[in-house]
Amino acid sequence: MRYWLVGIIFFTLMGREAYAQFFPPVQQKAAATGIGLYSEVGYPGSYLLSIAHSREYQLRTWFTFGAEGVLYRFTKGPYSSVGATIRPVTRLFVDATPQLRLFAEAKGGVIFMLPEYPHRLVNFVFVGSVGATWQYSKYNGLRLSCGYNHLSNGKRKGDAINPTWDGIGGELMYVHTPH
Repeated sequence: MRYWLVGIIFFTLMGREAYAQFFPPVQQKAAATGIGLYSEVGYPGSYLLSIAHSREYQLRTWFTFGAEGVLYRFTKGPYSSVGATIRPVTRLFVDATPQLRLFAEAKGGVIFMLPEYPHRLVNFVFVGSVGATWQYSKYNGLRLSCGYNHLSNGKRKGDAINPTWDGIGGELMYVHTPH
């Protein structure tokens, strides 16, 4: 073990430049802002409204990665009325033309609820959806996606004090690509 450590230190101090690259260069950057509406499955009148803003980086022609900040508003049920999260976003493109790009995406993270119900402060959220981005000008586009939104407390079985929330709905986003 000591010889490996001496070897690593020796090659590090030699001054050779390394050209290893963990992530490929970013091909395109984008910012997106939008709204979402999901209806809770099995509970009429229970909706989840969201306002989101994201920064996305296209690393391959078929893959983007980014982060999204979201504000939530629950209309009914045992959850606090307002919540917020910052979560990672991954998007895989299955078909691409310059004007229309079809994709599947996954988003997930921790959601913090305002303390209306203190025992429901921290939850987990997952969104899986499919959709399309329509690039209507050189720098601007619209994204429409439909999918499934799941909110839970992270326990394996349902908790009557902090139940899960499952909904189906969609999002509409304005996408700006600076260059």
